[in-house]
Amino acid sequence: MFSHPRYEIGEEREEEEEGDWDLHEVALEPPTISPTPTRPKFLPFFPAAGLGSRVGGRRLPSRFPIVDPGDPVDLPDHVLYKVFKHLQDTDLCRAALVCRQWREQSEHQDFWTTLNFENRNISQAQVLTLCQKHPGVSHLNIRGIRNLNDDLLHHSALPSLHLLEHLVLGSQSLPDKLLVGLKHYCPNLQSLELTDPILPPGPPQDLNFIHPKLTSLVVVNCRAARAVINCQRLSRLSLRRIYAAPLILTFPNLTELDLSASKLTDSLLRGAATSAPLLEVLNLSMCSALSDETLREIALACPHLRQLDLSMCPNVVLDGVRFPALEVLRLKDCDGLIAQSIPALNFSVSLEELALDDCSLMLNLNLSLPRLKRLSCCGCRCLSELVVHCPQMTSLAVRGSNSLKRLEVRSGRLASLTLRHLIELKTVSLQCPMLKEVELSDCDQLSDGVFAALSADHGCPQLRSVVLDQCEGLVRGALVSDT
Repeated sequence: MFSHPRYEIGEEREEEEEGDWDLHEVALEPPTISPTPTRPKFLPFFPAAGLGSRVGGRRLPSRFPIVDPGDPVDLPDHVLYKVFKHLQDTDLCRAALVCRQWREQSEHQDFWTTLNFENRNISQAQVLTLCQKHPGVSHLNIRGIRNLNDDLLHHSALPSLHLLEHLVLGSQSLPDKLLVGLKHYCPNLQSLELTDPILPPGPPQDLNFIHPKLTSLVVVNCRAARAVINCQRLSRLSLRRIYAAPLILTFPNLTELDLSASKLTDSLLRGAATSAPLLEVLNLSMCSALSDETLREIALACPHLRQLDLSMCPNVVLDGVRFPALEVLRLKDCDGLIAQSIPALNFSVSLEELALDDCSLMLNLNLSLPRLKRLSCCGCRCLSELVVHCPQMTSLAVRGSNSLKRLEVRSGRLASLTLRHLIELKTVSLQCPMLKEVELSDCDQLSDGVFAALSADHGCPQLRSVVLDQCEGLVRGALVSDT
């Protein structure tokens, strides 16, 4: 029988009905707590005497379960395991302060596979303690922890992490012995990322990356004299904003290469890209020394290339460059693109995405690509004529091309077209059977022929919405539509 120090179950007061019980009339006395408790008392959330029982002669409603404040109930270990596996490392540290059971469960090695100390206020002793206490860590991020002793990292922290697979360093001293010792301390390392490494004082030193299992290497903003890379399993290599002259060996498995904003010469860029015959993704944006000759060599050496970024490369003209398997091409802010560049674009028959934003010297653009889906020509100040015959195109953006006078679009999948603030636009020709929405706002020079282009008998049978706001050049027109 459930008992309470003040109320006993079993006493009935027949003069009162079941519905006249007021919860606020019952004042349960707080449980007696030992002055030096060995563990906290947990209150259960389930009824101890069943629903609808009587307390002090009054029947409790079914929605108010009876709870015994003096009955401690601990969560089973398997329940804590399911809860703790969703917590971060800082939350696990807080949970360890609750009681002995929680502390033991929070130290399970399954919860400590990732240590992320990025930009945190943590001491060297704490980093060392956590690394030595949890040798099963597979992800370690210590980027942004300044004044971290490299000897501590080299001799104590990393040697205890034999199962480490991903390591992120940044804004720290980077001695050459640390990179050389990674293959001994962390034999299973697969990913290494270095951001703003601080090299030892004195003359520029070499960076040696030698690891038999490394598959991803990212180095950002490094001023080393030379980067020696010997990782035969490497599939992803990123050397952004690097000033070194890398001695890059043959990479038989490399599929992604990023050399954006690097201060490398044209010959070094060529040697780096052509050494990877399986290359699929290449980023050479902001490489001022890049030339068309290097691109022609890359096209021959990398037949599987699918994505290419040449944004902000002033010397790129694409004269004689052919990439038949290319799917994504970005040429933003390339001032060298002129009329001779258009044949190279039309030769890329597999192209699905093309970005030509801010190409200030391009006057005319005539594209006929069977697979092109997305085209962007925003900010092309000198572009006066745009002809696009792409049956699969679904998106067209020409914002900021204020010199555009003629636009011709043929697409079987284009559903929406928005053209705003094209003050020089006069002629529009649309052959888009799936087009439903058209907006031509603030096009002052637009002529009355736009009504014929938007009519059902001229290629827009599904048109449902037309916006021609602030088009001061329109005088008279008739729009014929069945929708």
